Amino acid sequence: MGNEEKNREKDATESPQPLKVSKAIFDEATGTVTLTLATDEEIAEDERIKKEREEGIRKAYCVLMTGETVKYGNIILKKGVIPF
Repeated sequence: MGNEEKNREKDATESPQPLKVSKAIFDEATGTVTLTLATDEEIAEDERIKKEREEGIRKAYCVLMTGETVKYGNIILKKGVIPF
């Protein structure tokens, strides 16, 4: 099998990258959904926020998981004294 055939096989088996949606609007009158794709800046901002959150979790003394179903419904507690 040549390199070209191997590349075609590899391309056929790879799954496409998912698109990042920044906004979804449902129109009840027509029953359609309008999706707005995220820009590169929005994706970079999301990644930055995700990294900051993960750092906070690593540094946390304790993470309490609540029964909340909303996104980021958990809390992070830090051990220490709050200065006044």
